[in-house]
Amino acid sequence: MKNIILSCALFFTPAAFAAAPDLLLAKEYRAQNISGWAMSEKLDGVRAYWNGKQLVSRQGYPFTPPAGYLDHFPPYPVDGELFSRRGQFEQISAAVRAASGNWHNIKLHVFDVPQASGNLYQRLAVLEKWLQRHPQAPIEIIKQTPAKDNAHAQAFLKQIEAKGGEGVMLRHPEMPYRGGRSDYLLKLKSLHDAECTVTRHYEGKGKYAGKLGALGCKKPARRIQNRQRPERQRPCQPARRRQHHHLPLPRIHPKRHAQIRHLRESEKRSAKQTLR
Repeated sequence: MKNIILSCALFFTPAAFAAAPDLLLAKEYRAQNISGWAMSEKLDGVRAYWNGKQLVSRQGYPFTPPAGYLDHFPPYPVDGELFSRRGQFEQISAAVRAASGNWHNIKLHVFDVPQASGNLYQRLAVLEKWLQRHPQAPIEIIKQTPAKDNAHAQAFLKQIEAKGGEGVMLRHPEMPYRGGRSDYLLKLKSLHDAECTVTRHYEGKGKYAGKLGALGCKKPARRIQNRQRPERQRPCQPARRRQHHHLPLPRIHPKRHAQIRHLRESEKRSAKQTLR
């Protein structure tokens, strides 16, 4: 799932939005002991929270699925990811953020039932019983596999990546669902990403005048050598790179390189002879 958090509603309808849900968020896997934890594929979709009445985004904006899509959703909250298949994040994101997007094959893939009792497996079993009575609901439960040890998790990651998946989620199954960053929910990936909050839009210059040139971002403070690093604002690097994407540096033919070296060596020899 792509992690730049836009603090605006450009891609959502102007409908009144609910308060942002207090979601459980993951931390990075740092070789913690995860023996006995539940592991599942990290889906590259769009986070969505069904609060029992409305399907909302991470920021609380309501999604507008097709008529009838939510008719067989349960009367209690579930947390998951709007997803169709691997490698389709852009298409999924465009569809679910449009007022009348194409939701074909997009389902809510659930990884927890926040208000149910019991451990993770017991909470998911509550939803499983609901789906047995409502098989037409566009909901799937993400399979959870017990991890034997850290090597098992790494082997599982390789299997997921070989199929084109993004990574693995590691979850302590005995811990309850609690909002915020958790030490008991970890994401294991070969490639890491980061989050930032957009604080400003910079207008483009030159041929990009009148267009978006860059974004001002504020990244969460990080600990470096046990000292707190202050927050700072700066344009997001990806946006700055896009500014110059159409201005590649000229390439010099290898023969031209040889000619330049020959001229420089000749100039050096002439300079030495002059000094003598």
